[in-house]
Amino acid sequence: MTLLAAPNRDVRLQGHYAGLPTRLAAFIIDLVALLVLFNILGSVVEFLVSTLSGTSWKISNLPAGGGLSLGVLAFLYCTYPVAAGGRTL
Repeated sequence: MTLLAAPNRDVRLQGHYAGLPTRLAAFIIDLVALLVLFNILGSVVEFLVSTLSGTSWKISNLPAGGGLSLGVLAFLYCTYPVAAGGRTL
């Protein structure tokens, strides 16, 4: 048995169209969250690699690796929350 909202009675359950300003604000929030998450994870990886190898290592030593890891993180950041809950942050 599926319960559906009656269109005339439950108008508050139907949602609203998100216009350009709302979508732009959401994009900026997602971009800032993604970059903060990338910086935190990058710092953790730098610390772990430097600690385990015994030498100073920076993620900037591998620019292609940093770009690739940012791309993978952006893909996961966008796909998993949308698949699990239908939205991002």
